[in-house]
Amino acid sequence: MRRIALLSSLLLACPGDPVVEPPVPPGVDPTVPSGGEARAGFAPAENAESALFGGIDAEGRVGDPVLYNDLVRFVIQMPREGNGYVNAGGNIIDADIVRPAGQPGRDMIEEVFTSFGLGWLADSEAVSIVADGSDGGPAIVQSTGRAAPWRFIMAATGTDVPLTEDPGVAITTTYELRPGERCVRIHTDMVNDVGFDTRFNPTDGWIASGEDLVAWKADGGMGSAGGDDLAAAGAVGSRGEQAFSFWSPDMPLQPLAIAEIASSAGIVANGWGWRDVAPGETVSLERRFCVGRDPAETEAARYAEMGIATIDVSGTVTSDGAPLPGARVHFQDDERFGPFALTGADGTYSAKLPLGDWTAWVVAAGSNDRVDLPATAGRASPYQHIDVLAGQLDALAGNAEPVPFATGRLTPAGKPAGEGVDFDLPAPATLVVQFRDDSGDAIPGYLDAAWLVPPEHAVPAESRRAVGLEDTESEGLRVWTGDGDVELQVPPGSLTMVGAHSFRHEHRGDAVELVAGQTTTVDLVLDEVLPRDEWLPLDGHLHASPSNDANLGMEDRLIACAAAGVEIPVTTDHDRQADYRPLVAALGLQDRMLNIPGNETSSVLRGHANVYNAAFDRNRPNGGALAWWDDWESTDAMYLAVKEQNPDAFFQVNHGRSSGMFEASQYSPALGTPGQDLLFSWNFDGFELLNSSGSQDFDELREDWFSFLDYGIPKVPTGTSDSHGLSAPCGYGRTDVFLGTTDITEVETGDVIEALSAGHVVVAQGIRLRATMGDALPGDTVTGLLPIHVTVSAPSWGQPESLRIWRNHKIVEEFALTEPEGTVWFDGDIAVDAQEDAWFVVEVVGGPAVGGVGRGARPYAAANAFLYDSNNDGWNGPLE
Repeated sequence: MRRIALLSSLLLACPGDPVVEPPVPPGVDPTVPSGGEARAGFAPAENAESALFGGIDAEGRVGDPVLYNDLVRFVIQMPREGNGYVNAGGNIIDADIVRPAGQPGRDMIEEVFTSFGLGWLADSEAVSIVADGSDGGPAIVQSTGRAAPWRFIMAATGTDVPLTEDPGVAITTTYELRPGERCVRIHTDMVNDVGFDTRFNPTDGWIASGEDLVAWKADGGMGSAGGDDLAAAGAVGSRGEQAFSFWSPDMPLQPLAIAEIASSAGIVANGWGWRDVAPGETVSLERRFCVGRDPAETEAARYAEMGIATIDVSGTVTSDGAPLPGARVHFQDDERFGPFALTGADGTYSAKLPLGDWTAWVVAAGSNDRVDLPATAGRASPYQHIDVLAGQLDALAGNAEPVPFATGRLTPAGKPAGEGVDFDLPAPATLVVQFRDDSGDAIPGYLDAAWLVPPEHAVPAESRRAVGLEDTESEGLRVWTGDGDVELQVPPGSLTMVGAHSFRHEHRGDAVELVAGQTTTVDLVLDEVLPRDEWLPLDGHLHASPSNDANLGMEDRLIACAAAGVEIPVTTDHDRQADYRPLVAALGLQDRMLNIPGNETSSVLRGHANVYNAAFDRNRPNGGALAWWDDWESTDAMYLAVKEQNPDAFFQVNHGRSSGMFEASQYSPALGTPGQDLLFSWNFDGFELLNSSGSQDFDELREDWFSFLDYGIPKVPTGTSDSHGLSAPCGYGRTDVFLGTTDITEVETGDVIEALSAGHVVVAQGIRLRATMGDALPGDTVTGLLPIHVTVSAPSWGQPESLRIWRNHKIVEEFALTEPEGTVWFDGDIAVDAQEDAWFVVEVVGGPAVGGVGRGARPYAAANAFLYDSNNDGWNGPLE
């Protein structure tokens, strides 16, 4: 169970042979206007973007069947290896409503799949179009196949056989979309064709975007996923993107325990009970997967099919007398929450509700965490069709139709819904924040603001979560901007705020009073107190939406790093290679950062490791990332395969003492050897000394580092944030890399890999440390003992306390840092001596943790070791 629980921290995918696009079979081109009909066809090679669509999880390919009508559209995967946890074909992989012309797609479904517990996946051998809908009837796509072992689960639990017996069934799944319906009807027949009794537990599940979706269930409202048997469950867009629901007309959903175990990884699983099946017997399942703009649309379909009596509720929402599009109207009676409805462009809404005494609430607050993106922006997926990606990039430039979404309003008191009710919300305040450096130029920035008195939404505390309101006690405002200028609609009131950009700049605090209906502009001038030098900041462990345990989009990730002044973000999603570089240019950040593609090989049993400069291949599953769940005889063999696949890369062991190789292999720093040889490899270039602002397992990792040096096997230490969301700051920790220039636009990826491999690095958190021995940089071998020149500097918010010189695992010099001159805490030469080969490490230990923007990071820095070769005959470690 411990191993299974680890799944909740991973995004695991399944690369294999290069994808060969199948020839497009004859069929109806999905671009033909349906005229009230439903249609099925194969996504064409020409004009593919008219049949496929984008979104944070979009992955449809040319040749995949597309089902669509005037309201909704779905893509079903052909029999091929796909992306993500579930590598089986024949599943729904993309879903969206039909959108207005010029509005980017908002697919948020990775896939909807059928399994047999945790042991087997329903896998497709053939997918065909049964009916194309041109006769005015339903459009039907059919998948046939059998169960295949769930290799990811097997490897994650340390077994080379499936966890359950082969269900022994032939599987036929039919997807039927009717004209005018929002639901695709999913019918699955499982026939025992093995000639003896079998027993299995059919299960349905889905994986969806955890970045922009909030779990939702019938009668439970937002933020609810599990619990007792459910009439329907699904998710809703956090910014009005879409809603989907899953249900059966025959029986309630039965959430499985794995839904709780792996919910943070985006998995929702529902079981249908164990079945004893005789030879020739068929087990059939009937389900519905529905897509709408809001749950009111998806639930209306369920009410109609199930014969549930309803009332019609409608009304108008305005703000200061003007129509308010994109507001959520929630409904609650004494025992349950109904589906919410979104207001349209004219402020009107409508919903069908079961019979009851309903109260209506209007929510138009928005999230407290906001990334400054154009209202037109969609969400990019690394695996969407290249022509669809072009449209997403265009939307980032403002050339698209936005999805309306209201923010900045307080929720008024609820009103009896009856057959309809109108609301008029007070106007929000408008806050304009401009981040500038001391020369007056715009710079990216991060704003951390707190209300002196939190806004009061007139919703009972016990109902806040169900209507999507955030916790009042933790309510604040956090904003990230990539261009330095941001405009927000927020509730009126008094705010205290702190602005930040990079470890080289001071923070700037201000207080502001926001008035409803008025615009308040705040200029945050952030002084650069540490001038640029030729060491550029790198963060080599960053996640976003390609990782199922991340909670921000690819665009957000880049803006958050720009706001933190990280000039070399290495994006390393779990077992997926993704190319963020097109987004860098689309966001206008190409002069501020060099993005390096990478990925995190996230083996549960062997530990996690990052490869920098991974070879992205759009035509391979998961961008070509190596699959750790293949049959590797040893960690060494797996590491060698990663390095062979990425020959011009830097390979880093991640959090070695927490889900890392050093812990998994029982590496002994005292002996310099692992306790489990097959779980260890020396084929890595570097390792994380600092991981995140919490610096987890730091003491143990420093012992590992010193052990490598003692035994003559130097490895490069790095500092990373391991950030999975906005609340974990990019660049806490970081790795300063010597690149010989202050201009990131002059740097190539190869320059960074070369400098990292040479060990020319300083691991840092908050403060700046520079150390040289003559002309030698950290990581270099020296043959003469010159004094080490050390400079320690920091802005006012980062406070060093002591400077240490280590020689061969012992502190030989230590200085208290108490009286800075401006930002400089130490600047001088420190003499060192040694009679034999030795290593020297310069370390700075900081004082109080950095609150607010630093999220509790404790200032720290360590330069990579200088290696002293006493006889000029090759350096040896003191215990070698």
